[in-house]
Amino acid sequence: MKNIDMFNLTVSEILGQCYKNFPNETDFDYRQVAHQVSQYYDKSEYRENYVMLEGICRDTMSWLYQADYLWTRFPVHSERATMTANGIRLSPKGLEALSSMPNSLAQKKPVGDVLLGGVKGAGKMAALEAVKFILSEGVKIYSRP
Repeated sequence: MKNIDMFNLTVSEILGQCYKNFPNETDFDYRQVAHQVSQYYDKSEYRENYVMLEGICRDTMSWLYQADYLWTRFPVHSERATMTANGIRLSPKGLEALSSMPNSLAQKKPVGDVLLGGVKGAGKMAALEAVKFILSEGVKIYSRP
């Protein structure tokens, strides 16, 4: 398990859930997010990396908030004892990035729709490709005048 792949798959799960529930707030349990991300890996690989994956989920939520992809009604913490994040929703930047239609994806639909199905809907490679697109769109959104 590479940390960058786990980060990208966690971004996929978090943003996919926020997109699905938009404009409503979403609550997250990091153990559940870690379990969803684990579905991309072999069970043995997941068992060996479970604690690390939970930490990556917490840190990813914090990063998405700091990078302004998410808004939250309550502070987002990445301390080890934190198990949940509550009151999370897409920011305008996050919604715009997820509503974009990438030419590179096989499906011609908004990238958020690709992430909606989670593990069942998008394969690992499609999820990784979608997240790379979303993060690059976020950079473009920030650099606009």
